[in-house]
Amino acid sequence: MPAGNRSGSVVEGTGAEILAESLCNAGIETIFGLSGDTGVAFYDALYHRRHRIRHVMAHDERHAAYMADVYARCTNKVGAVEVSSGGGVTYAVGGLGEPFASSVPMLIVASDIHSGSRGTGALTEIDQELLFAAVTKWRTTVPTASDIPSLVADALAAATSDRPGPVCLIVPEDVLDERGRAVVPRTSIEVPRQRPAADKVAVRRAADVLQRAERPGIVAGSGVHLSGAWAELARLAEMTGIPVATTIHGKGSLSETSP
Repeated sequence: MPAGNRSGSVVEGTGAEILAESLCNAGIETIFGLSGDTGVAFYDALYHRRHRIRHVMAHDERHAAYMADVYARCTNKVGAVEVSSGGGVTYAVGGLGEPFASSVPMLIVASDIHSGSRGTGALTEIDQELLFAAVTKWRTTVPTASDIPSLVADALAAATSDRPGPVCLIVPEDVLDERGRAVVPRTSIEVPRQRPAADKVAVRRAADVLQRAERPGIVAGSGVHLSGAWAELARLAEMTGIPVATTIHGKGSLSETSP
C-alpha cells in the first residue's frame, strides 16, 4: 500500500497497485474500459483507489475509446482507457483512428497475457505493439513492476508533447501480479505540454503570401484549439477582412475566449 507525501508515494505491493498509484499521482481522475481476465489485478487496485480515480464501464472497448476521446476534448485533459488482451485490444483500435488523426491526447493501458506464455499460441495472444502501431504515436511493453512509474510518465509526456495523440502502455499479467517497491512521483499534466512560438521566418512568409493574395481565405482546424489561439485568429480575420472556414474540429474557434 502507498505511503504518501507531497512529492509522491512509496508503493509496496503489486504492479497493479503501482500502476494505479502512478495514474492517480499523474492526475488521471477518470478511466474508461471494460473488465477482462488479464486486467483483474488492475481492477482490484482501482477499487481501492475509487475515491481518487473513477472507472466508467463501457459496453465494449471501442466505445470506451470513444468516451475517452470525447472526455479529452471536453476537459482538455488526457483521456484514459483500460483494455484487456485479445478481443479487448482489437476492439479498442477501432476507436483510436479518429483521435490519432485529430491529435487528441489519450493513454491506453492494455493488459496482456503472461510474459512466459508469449510465443506458445496462448488464448488471446497478439502482438499488441504491432497492433497499436497505426493508431498511436508511442507504445511500449512494461518489463517489470518497478519500471511502471517512469513509463507512465514517458507515456503521458509523449501523449501531450509536440503534436498530441494516443499512446499505449502494455502491461503483461505477470507484471501486474509482480510484487515490488517503487517511488511514484506526483506530477501534473498540461495539454499540450509545450506551446512553441511560431518560426519568425515562416510568419513573415505567411504574411507576404496573405498580402499578395487576391482572394485569401482561412481554414481553421483543431490546431487553433490546441494552441489556444482563438483571440489571435479572430483579430487576424477582423483586421484583414479575410473570411474564415473551419474544419469539423475547428468549429467554434472564433467564438471561444482565451482562458
